[in-house]
Formats: sequence, structure tokens, C-alpha cells
Amino acid sequence: MATPKKLLLPAALAEKIQPRNLALWGAAVVCGLLAGLAAEALNYALAASAGALRPYRGYWWAMGLPALGAAVAVLLKHYVFHQTEREGIPRVISSICCKDGELDPKSSVTDLLYCVLSLGSGGSVGPEGPVAGSGAAIGANLIQVFRLPANFRITLAASGVAGAISAIFNAPSTGVIFAMEVILGSWTPFHLVPIAISALSAAWLSRHISGRSAAFQAAQSSLHNMDWLSVIAVILFSVAVSVALTRLIRHVGRYSERLVGNAWIRAAAGGLLVGMIGMAMPMVLGEGYRPTIEAINNNFPSGLGLAALFVAAKIVATSLSLGTGAPGGVFAPSLVLGSASGLVCFRFLNFITAGRYLPADETGFALMGMAGVMSGVMQAPLTGLVLVLEITASHGAIFPLMVTVLAAAVISHRLEPIPFYYKPLVDAGEYAPPKSDRRILAHIRLTEAIDNSRLIVAPEDTVAEFLGRLKTSLNTNIPVVDADGRYVGLIGVNRMRRKLLDPGWSGHTVGELVKGQDIPLVDPAAQVSGVLETMDESKQTILPVVRDGKYLGVVSREDLLTLYRRRKVEDESLEQSF
Repeated sequence: MATPKKLLLPAALAEKIQPRNLALWGAAVVCGLLAGLAAEALNYALAASAGALRPYRGYWWAMGLPALGAAVAVLLKHYVFHQTEREGIPRVISSICCKDGELDPKSSVTDLLYCVLSLGSGGSVGPEGPVAGSGAAIGANLIQVFRLPANFRITLAASGVAGAISAIFNAPSTGVIFAMEVILGSWTPFHLVPIAISALSAAWLSRHISGRSAAFQAAQSSLHNMDWLSVIAVILFSVAVSVALTRLIRHVGRYSERLVGNAWIRAAAGGLLVGMIGMAMPMVLGEGYRPTIEAINNNFPSGLGLAALFVAAKIVATSLSLGTGAPGGVFAPSLVLGSASGLVCFRFLNFITAGRYLPADETGFALMGMAGVMSGVMQAPLTGLVLVLEITASHGAIFPLMVTVLAAAVISHRLEPIPFYYKPLVDAGEYAPPKSDRRILAHIRLTEAIDNSRLIVAPEDTVAEFLGRLKTSLNTNIPVVDADGRYVGLIGVNRMRRKLLDPGWSGHTVGELVKGQDIPLVDPAAQVSGVLETMDESKQTILPVVRDGKYLGVVSREDLLTLYRRRKVEDESLEQSF
């Protein structure tokens, strides 16, 4: 009997697959399953809340439901769970840029709760932002369960986002591309493999629970016959809608903060205005998937004016919800606005040509509009393209959709240079491009560089006694700390050489020597990049680390740069592994 041959991996591949990476892939499976479960739980809760409130939507007081939901969500966030960080996807990106992927584990549950309250009550937002935040929190905190290195946290956070997006839209490819294109902004095998594993695991669980194969089943379209005039019209209108949406959300946020300082009152006011709009046009309430399904199946209510009015109302309602702080995402509103924008273009062109020109149908225009607005808002053409293809199973329309997403992203970037998710982070100084020095520095904890083993002297010691003790130390910057551990000052031997060698100072205390110093103090939670900037401004190479007056140690430029070089080598090594 022949002995079976062993299946051997190529040597080059085997060298790249490390045991810790196998553990990471196992964590990615768990991450995807948990993120998928979170997405399905959110879908179930949203369906239950919509069903419970549907009988009451006809009453006049129902206009207050979005206000109530948004207000309760913000109250819980600020006063019960004490969470003050950003919402959803911007929070995840900020964490990856500035906090090495650290996320509050409570967010894995609270984000879903806030979304049920806000979206379930009728807020014009999407579920993908909160569920992505939940998935990221799940992934980021799995490193403790699997005892993985801290620099794996970012990969698992992105894997959680991929799993959540994959499950909520039943679109695993979209989850992978969104995590790589928008969340991480880089494409490496080290990140790609666990992210893909998580997305596939989440999609499998979602399909097993819900039985869905495609989020939206589109009617057969003749989009492959689309002419260039129609494509250009949809592109331009999609860009106009995406830019209008992003700018109005930003303006509403800015002015509402000036007018109403209290966060929950601001959210309630926005929700009340949304409820009033919803009384006149109920289609704007919620994520709006029903109008989208109607649009891509040629069932949207007839009339150019109605479609245009719906686009305008949805832009305003979404801006009021998101701008005033209602928890939710912009994915779903972008899809809804995109499908309706395509209908507006179709009906407008149909009107001016008396129906004699158009080679395609409403479904084709709606699909192009969805892709165009998604790409315009996020400036992520791959995500926009793959999402529309995947959730509608319209793979025959890939060429016009590809042209639409690329053109929409380029034109939108000219009008809005900073993408929607990055804009608030850039304004707040919380964004650093991938592989930049600033991002590498942001991933270094200042506590890693604190040196608390240096010689310290008491403020009552004389200069002569200090010089005697200095002979046993190689350091030239000596902290002065009192008996209670409180920081008093820092003796720079080179800087204070004249006084130290002056016989007239030998009887004085070192407390007198450092009195009135203006050397900056560093908090242990400070960003490394900020500490280096402080060193440049103060022309100091060593700074004391102090919290609440207590001396914790010192940090030096040399130690910080050593940590920077080490982290850069580690990151490059990870990216080359498989």
C-alpha cells in the first residue's frame, strides 16, 4: 500500500505564515461570527420596533417619536454609559489613527442600543455606522481573549468592521473592501486575510439565520445599453446630491451646536423636525430601504416632481438627524438618495425627450445613482461599485457602474477634498495617513518611554551635596522631587553649569536652584507626537512626566525615537508576513 504524500506549502509561503498569524485568523473567525450576530440582532430589533410603532404613525403626535428616540439615545450615551467619543465609523478611524485601535468594549452593545432608539423611532439614518462600531469594538477587545500582541488590535478592529458590514448588507466583498479602502486605507496581505475571514464568517452566519442571498433583488435592467449622455447626467446629479448631503450635515452640526448647547435637547430638536417632515412624506423616515427596493424594481410612485421632492426631503431629514447628533450612519441614506437620484435623472430625460431617447429603464438609472452617490459621499469608488453589484446582484451592469463610481469620486474630491468620514477627524487633528510618521508615533504609548530609574534629589539638598551624588550618575538631567513624591524641578547640568560650579551657590539648596523654572510638564496619557513638538518648542531633550503633581519619571527624545524606529520595523515586518 502506497504511503500518502504530505501536503507541503511552498517554502517561501511557509516562512511567512507564522503561528501567531494562525491565532489571528482564528480570532478573525470568532470576530466575524460575533459581528454577524450583532448585525442580525440589530436587524431583528429594528424590525420589531418598526412593527410596534407602525400602528401609531398616523397620529399627529407620532411626529415626536424621532425626537424621543434621539433624545433618549443621547441621554443614555452621555449620562448613563458616560461615552463622549465620536459615533460609529469616524470613531473607529480615529482610534486606528491615534489610539492603536483601542475601543471601549461597552460600545459593542451600546452602539446597537443607540441605533435601535434613533433609527427604530424614525430617525433618517442608517444602521451600518453603529453596527460597524460595534463590530470594531468586538474585534479590538478580542486580543485579550486570544492573548495576541497589541499591534494586532488594529487588524481585528478592521475585521470587526468588515464582518459587521458584510452581515448587515449580506455583502462580504463589500465588507472586505470597505475595511481596507476606508478604515485602514492600505492593502496588505497581513490585514487582508483576517479581514476576509471575518467578512466570510459573518456573511455565512447572517445567511444561515436570515436565509437572504441578496439585500435588494433588482429587476432585470437594460443598463448595459446605457448611452454616454445618460451616464454623464446621472454622474453630475449624483455628485450634486452627495456634496449637498455632506455639506448640509456639516452645516447643521455646526449651527445646531451654536444654537443649542445641550446635546440631548439638540438631538430632540432635530428629531422633531424630522418627524414633521415625515408627517408630510413618510418615506423619509427610517433608513428608507422600501423606496430603494421600489426604485430598483420600477415600482416607485410615478412623477418627476415626487421623486425630486423625495430627494430634497431625504437630504434635509438625514442632515437634521446626523447633524444634530442622532446615532446612525450615512450608508443607507446614501443608497436611498442614490436610487431616487437615478429616478429623477431618468424621468427628467424622459420628460424632455418625450420618451423617445432613453435606451435603459428606471432600474438601470437607480442602480447608477446608488453607485454614484455612495462613491461621492465616501470617495471610495471600489466600495460603492462592489456594494451596489453585491446587494442587487446586478453584475451585468458593471461597466456603466464602474464609470459612474470613478467619475463621481473624482469630481466629488475636487469639490470636497476631504472625504465625509475623515473631515471631522482632520478638523480635530485626529487623522494621520497610513504609514505616516504621525500614525506610527500615535501607536506608541508614552508610558513605554518613561524612565523612572534616574537619580532624583530632594529640594532641601545643597548644591554641594548634589554635586557629590552626581559623581555616581551618568545622567545630566536630574529631577528634583520632594518627600511626598511631588515634582519640584529639573536640574540640567549642562545648562546650569555656571551656577553649579559657582562657590557662592554651594550652600544653597537645589530647590532654590530650580525655583521659577518654566520647563513643560508631560502627562502620561499625552500623544508622543505632541511631546516631540513640545520638546522642539521648549528646546528640551528631556521632559518630566507628572500627573496631579506627582513625579512619574522622565521621557527623552532619544528614547522616543528609538521606540519609533522599533515600531516602524515591527509594522513593516507584519505587512510582509502572511
